[in-house]
Amino acid sequence: MDQIHYDIILVDWMLPDTNGVDIIQRIRDGGNPVPIIMLTAKSQTADKVEGLIAGADGYVTKPFEFEELEARMLAVMKRYHAMDHHVKTIGNMTFDYQKHHVMKDGHILEFTQKEYQLLELLFFKCGCFKGLNY
Repeated sequence: MDQIHYDIILVDWMLPDTNGVDIIQRIRDGGNPVPIIMLTAKSQTADKVEGLIAGADGYVTKPFEFEELEARMLAVMKRYHAMDHHVKTIGNMTFDYQKHHVMKDGHILEFTQKEYQLLELLFFKCGCFKGLNY
């Protein structure tokens, strides 16, 4: 999941080879702030607390109404996007994918569309950007 951008993740607690709490913990341990909602039949308070402490941003129990799930998804995503996740700084380079520009030492750098897309991939998708000798 580290190389793919998700807008939101819905995780069931009970999965064939693992459980949702373990998945959430791995996502959070990797530093990924993506919004996560647990969607599960486990409705005990202790289960909800465990899921939220693991890093879930919301918890919906089955059966559920789709309107409730949609409202919870929108609320969680609104809070997430209100945060400043669209800017990443590595060394003296700052990449703002919302404004579509790259800055070095406070100066905007000019790139072709292809160059910009490559930098975006390196900054946000791969996590392998080390720096530019620009």
